[in-house]
Amino acid sequence: MKKIFTLAALLVLAITVNAQGYRKWDFTNWSSTTIENLQNAAATGGVTGGTWSDTEKANGDNPQVGNCYWSYGSNIDDEGNLTVGDAVIAETEGLVFNTSYTSRRSLAIAVNYPSTNIGTYNGPSYLWFGGKGQTIMTIPAVKGGSTIKIGVESHKSSEARGIQLFAGETELKDAEGNAVAAPKTYTEQTWVVPAGVAYDIVVKNTNGCHIYFIDAEIGEETPEAVYTVVGDLALTGANWDVNATANDMVLDEETGKYEWTNSSIDIVSNTELGFKVVKNRSYEEGQWPYDNNWIIKLGATDELAEGGNYKITIVFNPEGTGSVSVIAERLGDATGINVINADIANGTAVYNMNGQKVQKTQKGLYIVNGRKVVIK
Repeated sequence: MKKIFTLAALLVLAITVNAQGYRKWDFTNWSSTTIENLQNAAATGGVTGGTWSDTEKANGDNPQVGNCYWSYGSNIDDEGNLTVGDAVIAETEGLVFNTSYTSRRSLAIAVNYPSTNIGTYNGPSYLWFGGKGQTIMTIPAVKGGSTIKIGVESHKSSEARGIQLFAGETELKDAEGNAVAAPKTYTEQTWVVPAGVAYDIVVKNTNGCHIYFIDAEIGEETPEAVYTVVGDLALTGANWDVNATANDMVLDEETGKYEWTNSSIDIVSNTELGFKVVKNRSYEEGQWPYDNNWIIKLGATDELAEGGNYKITIVFNPEGTGSVSVIAERLGDATGINVINADIANGTAVYNMNGQKVQKTQKGLYIVNGRKVVIK
């Protein structure tokens, strides 16, 4: 007996692959072409009718004609580049921006804005990250073991504000292994990328701040995406653990879809099992579904009303906005294998009949807490 569930998911930003070598993004000297394009976009769209505005607030507060331009429309192309009109902004090309961030007046390009009523700045030109705790952009394919250097300052000179960098769920540190502290005034800060493959480095801000440049060493290529099933212990054997490599999905080259299978799981009727599919061991990079957990529940339909031992296959299709399907196939009556595997995951010692400690069970006889348990 099989039943297929389908769920739509969110769009994941594209990743641009740069050539190997050092790359510097300089935001202190915007070209005449970029400035002219921004001026034209602001003049055409006005305060709220376009994609870039030279007025900070949608209500018309803080006009800065010719000095600063705030992004508030659809300014990201298919590769994640920041654009004005039909042109990619050359100074930011290759960085992959978060559409939801750039569309709400949080990001700004300062071309001649050296001071405000809350600060005097290192220079008049910079990239301004407004808001607090925002996911702003990705620096793609940074070489493992290299360093990233960025010129950072707080927008409010009396408060320490800055940025944080992440490789997956791991926050990057300095060369001594310490967190990179947010500065009050202009500081050139350095982060160390974990050793290994090239990493897509996610940039977040702690609060409103500016960056003047980014120096990074780009690796040969962006690594292939890894999709992992995370969820309830009974389903995955690893309680919502993004680092459980045993739950990585396998790509079907013919279909382009990713699959993961639990070949033997006891499911009780009307019991819910929650899970998500996450990308690159990070909820930040992508998760399906986005807002809630996807639930496997027997008893929701007449076809799946009966509990027992099941083979569960989860299929993820990364195309378009992404989708998840679950195939549940009843194999027979419950075996008890889930209970023992849950014991193992919780630290309970389980032994086979040769007295050897096991990390995973199959059919056979085992010793659990001094008692014999048969798995059929």
